[in-house]
Amino acid sequence: MIKKGPLSIEELYSESIKNLKISKNKNEKERIINKAIYQLIAKKIIIKGTKITKDSVLQNKNRKKIFEYIFSNPGTHLREIQKILKLTPQISAWHLQMLEKFDFIRAKRIKNKIVYFDREIDPKFDKALFILKNPNHFRILENILLEPYITVNDLAKKVRINSEKVKKVILALIELNFVNKENDDKSTEYYCKLKNIIPILKMLKFPESKIVKYYGY
Repeated sequence: MIKKGPLSIEELYSESIKNLKISKNKNEKERIINKAIYQLIAKKIIIKGTKITKDSVLQNKNRKKIFEYIFSNPGTHLREIQKILKLTPQISAWHLQMLEKFDFIRAKRIKNKIVYFDREIDPKFDKALFILKNPNHFRILENILLEPYITVNDLAKKVRINSEKVKKVILALIELNFVNKENDDKSTEYYCKLKNIIPILKMLKFPESKIVKYYGY
């Protein structure tokens, strides 16, 4: 018997699986229901009638997990949340919408991706946080931190990434005012502007003990 009154997304999904005769194929049925619920969420049709309040937003276990993940990993996107927290697309989208609706998080489009940030983070740091979430980008930055006045070729060998790709990342880091360059007759060398990077490392929840080691370089 279907519950009367408002349903959670989890309940709606469960009831749909049990009661809708769409397809005999289980995987196909789940796909159709997932897509339908996701479309309802995207169109904000099933927000109407919700009894969620600001005080009760984080009482939902999955919603709290999503918020905590975004808090610790600013600049994360929907697929990452689904994969790491093992949530379906429609459940992830619903909870993200509720967190955004009640001003716990905010969304921003960067490089054709919708990414999420804790509402308290200053938007001026969004692009930097998003770029440094890429492990290869961070490895390049960290190696410049640890070995200032390094050339592209030496850096490419250290991180084992094609030198052309390294150049593109360095250009992005220069644009963020994290890296500067010094030219001489033979080569171009790169070094970091540590004071500009430290606030970002703290937002990325780097332990102080790890940040301190960069000061010696």
